[in-house]
Amino acid sequence: TTCGPEHLDFVKSMGADRAFNYHEEKWYEVLANKSVDVVYDCVAHKGTGELTFPKLKQGGRYVPLLPYSLAGREAKKERPDIKQKAIFCTDCAFHAHLDELTKLVDAGQLRPHVDQAYVKARLKGQA
Repeated sequence: TTCGPEHLDFVKSMGADRAFNYHEEKWYEVLANKSVDVVYDCVAHKGTGELTFPKLKQGGRYVPLLPYSLAGREAKKERPDIKQKAIFCTDCAFHAHLDELTKLVDAGQLRPHVDQAYVKARLKGQA
């Protein structure tokens, strides 16, 4: 995973095999080609797909949060074994998706961390 220096210990405690301080290292320059199964891209900068495809193992997957970081035609042509799909979960209204996440948590395959919770304030006069 990549993060700032203040979060390195946290991501390691969550199970990261390797944590890159993105202020000092560029993950795509450090990781060996065909060394990663999945890239889950929470930043979704344009061009990340092209950087990601060479790093993915045979049959790997690239999952960005936004479609404009998906790999382009040339990268897909060079690596047809890679699957990519942008996932929108800004409102997470898809209950089936939440059910799948629940299964992963229950199986111990996903360990969530809640940093902060936001509660909608009630308007004056509402029950």
